[in-house]
This record gives sequence, structure tokens and C-alpha cells, in this order.
Amino acid sequence: METHLLNKNALLACVLASFALPGCNAQTDSSQQDSTGQAEGTVIVGSLDWREITTLPTNGPERVNGRAVGHMTIPEENGLCTGFLVATNIVMTNHHCVPTSASARDVTVTFNRTQGTDSSTWTQVRCDEFIGNNRTLDYALLRCQGSPGDTFGVVQLSDEAPIQNQDIYVVHQNCDYYTTADCEPNQKYSPGRVTRVDTEIGHNADTLGGSSGSPLFSRASHQVIGLHHVGLGGNALGRGVENTAIPIAAVVSHIERNFPEVRLGTTGGETPTPGADEGDTLEPNDTLSQATRATTLPFEFSALEISSASDNDVIELNLDRSMSVRFRIRFSHASGDLDIQLLDAVGDRITQSETTTNEELIERTLPAGRYYLHVYGYSGAMNEYSLSISSLTSSGTSSSDPYEPNNSLSTARSVVLPFTTSSNATIASPTDRDYFSFTTQVRKSISLSLNFNPSQQDLDLMLIDGRGNVIAKSESADRNERITMTVPAGTYRVQVLGYNGAVGNYSLSIR
Repeated sequence: METHLLNKNALLACVLASFALPGCNAQTDSSQQDSTGQAEGTVIVGSLDWREITTLPTNGPERVNGRAVGHMTIPEENGLCTGFLVATNIVMTNHHCVPTSASARDVTVTFNRTQGTDSSTWTQVRCDEFIGNNRTLDYALLRCQGSPGDTFGVVQLSDEAPIQNQDIYVVHQNCDYYTTADCEPNQKYSPGRVTRVDTEIGHNADTLGGSSGSPLFSRASHQVIGLHHVGLGGNALGRGVENTAIPIAAVVSHIERNFPEVRLGTTGGETPTPGADEGDTLEPNDTLSQATRATTLPFEFSALEISSASDNDVIELNLDRSMSVRFRIRFSHASGDLDIQLLDAVGDRITQSETTTNEELIERTLPAGRYYLHVYGYSGAMNEYSLSISSLTSSGTSSSDPYEPNNSLSTARSVVLPFTTSSNATIASPTDRDYFSFTTQVRKSISLSLNFNPSQQDLDLMLIDGRGNVIAKSESADRNERITMTVPAGTYRVQVLGYNGAVGNYSLSIR
């Protein structure tokens, strides 16, 4: 709330100073400039005709879509934007709202912020894991904690081409702070139509600064056809001549090429659908009711298979006490991408692993209870795999290692550069992996150094990008492993592992 008030005060200052500062443009989100250097902001076109979304039918498609739209607070940019769920745990907004990975720090999205609701009924979710962005298409993707889409839904992204005069609407978080300085940015419904179609979609639905990153919906299909991002001709009162959006089909195409791990439009908390295949030795185990029970740990099998696009493998694990558990599958990614989900006793998703490597790994400390591991093919992929479910304690992970738990990409120990581990960092078992995470805000030369005693063990070193891809490795037989390379701005993870099951202490330096 404090950030919003500060921005509104700044907007009033812009209004009062508009004759002295012609480039000062009233908006709460990040500004952009056209080729002439004129500042642009999302604008109200003509008379203001947006509506509080709560005036629409409760179960109408506009209200259903609105539940997946939230009010974004971006502390690092001192700004506000709108975002919307494109997967159960992924929110989309504009690049100019989250221009760098550092901008994602402490970002939150508030859902159910509508007129007449008390703040105690709002749901604020941390969405501060930067996935990626693109300046030309003005989009950014952030991963949220938990799965808010299971509660608020996920919008559907259309592949239809927008057409002139098409009826559309925008759902966004805003208010006319030019008229009422202390207004609340509740969720608004802005009807309009497409006014222009070229590389961008021109439209006349009313928005203001703070609406950047909103979804543009087709009135016919109620699917997203555009990502609203900027307006034209804005004056000192936020009134202008046109708003614009990026065609969502172009955004989706870019995401599919550059962030293949992002599964747009997926919904969570689903019971695996039955498969008709009788494949490996654990079949039939295609549903929760058919799940194969892991009676003892470690529970390990090889030559398992996802044998068709509809096949699912489900393994049940019952814990009589709290325990840290590792769930892992290994396979050849080139032959088909497999993923895993950890489900609770009723089949709701707890977490998932969806990388593009040759393994999927979940490590979690779980209270006593019943759990299910769901193995499936990404987008209908099929492949053979090996399975291991083990207790981290029984597998020998060292409790004296001060960086544990850091045995997966999702639990990587976040560090600030330059960084050097203490001497008791340890690969404690043949299956142990240690991960460290760092972020650079600019293109930077990175030097990694791993030191250990080669007479006792042979450890290896890998550098992994934000999409889970190994971009460099050092696997020599020397006592030192080295990686030096220049990387673009982003978040990276360093993996330390034992060659052929080796264990031992090591020292890692990242500079």
C-alpha cells in the first residue's frame, strides 16, 4: 500500500509540473519511449467507461477470467503493474515491469482485490523467481510460490489472429487516480474493440499506468489474444488516443522456443487420468487407486516406462513419521521428456520437477501421511526411466554440511558473489548432489573453482542456466575442476557431484 501512495504522490507532482516537464507522464508502472523520445503510458481513450468487475455476473466468463488476474507490487522498480496466471504457478506481465532478474526480487501478486472486499480476504502470493523476459515482445515470466492457479484458475491463450473492430476487453488492476488521488486499484473490466492490427494490436479499452501487463481478451472466445502494454498520446491527465497490445500468439511462440520448460495453460491438482497400457513391472498403476505402494525405502526400479501419451505411473508412499525424502527418475531426455509431481493424500499437487535435463528430482521434508509420486510425459512424450525413492537420512547426506539441504535445483543454496564455501561442504553419498545459485544483473565473466583431494574421490563441476540446461562442465581427473566463461544477466546454478559415486569434502569458489 505504501508503494502505491508514493507513486500517486509522484503522479500528482507530474500533473502540477507538466508544463515545466513535458516528458513527465502520469503512470505507476515503468515508462517507455517511442522513436521520437516522447514518453508513453497506458491511457484512457475518450470518456472513461471501465467498470468494477464486481458489477458483472459472478459466474460469468469475465469474472472467471478475472480471478486469474492480480495486482503486482514490484519493490525493486518502485512500481505497480498487473499480472495474470498462464500456468498454475507462473504469472505473465510486461518486460518493462520486470526488466531484469534483479527486478523480480520480492515481487508479490495480490488476487481477489476487488471492490467491496476487505484486505483480509485478499490473497498475496510471492512470485519472485525470475524465469525470463523479452524486450521486443515486452513480456516477462515469474514463477510463484505454491500453485495459486489451483485456486484462482489459469487463463487460456488463443492462437486466433485479431481482426479489425473485434470486440475485446481488458481485465486489470487500477483506478482513476487523476480524478481521485486516494482511490484503490481494484480490479476493472474495460470493454473496447480492436482499432488496428499490424505487428501490435491497437485497441480503445481504457487503462492507466498500473495496467501494464494486463490480458486482452476476445469477447467471443474469452481467451487471451493480446498482452496489453502501452498507450499513445497520453496527456498530463492520463487521457490519450489509443492503447496497444502484443499479439499473444507471438509471445507464446517465443516462449515455446526459448523456455520449453514452461507449460502454458496447465492446471494443477488433477488426479492422473487412467491409462490403458500394460507396460512395466509396476503396472497397472495409472491412477491413485491403482498406485504401486513403496513398502520400504529405498524403493528402486529400473526399466520402467511411460508407454503412451495417456500413460501415467503413480507410486504411493506412506510415512509414519516426518522424514526428508528424495524422489528421482532418470532417463534420456533426447528420447522423450518426462516430468514428476508430488501429490498429497487427496491427489492435490504439492510440488513438481519439470526440467529439460536427464533427470527429475524432488527433495522434501514431509510430515507423517500418505503421498503419491506421479510420473508422466511432457506434452504426450514417452520414454523408459529408472526410479528411486529414498530417505535422505538413510542415504547418508551429511548433517554437518552447512549448505544442506541443497540437493536439487529448487533447493539450491542462494549465494552472493564472490563466494567460497567452508571446508566441510560435502558430497556425502553416491546419490548426493549439491547445488548453489547466484544471480548476475549484467553480462559478466564467471570463474568457478572446485578443489578436493583426488586420492580420496573425484568430484565434478557443472554450470546450469535458468532453464535447467547444463551450459558448461568440468570433469577432469585432476584435483581441481575449473569453469571460466562469460554469461548474460540471469540466474545460474552450480552443481557439484561425485564421479561414478565418489564422495568427500570439497571447497567451491564462485567469482
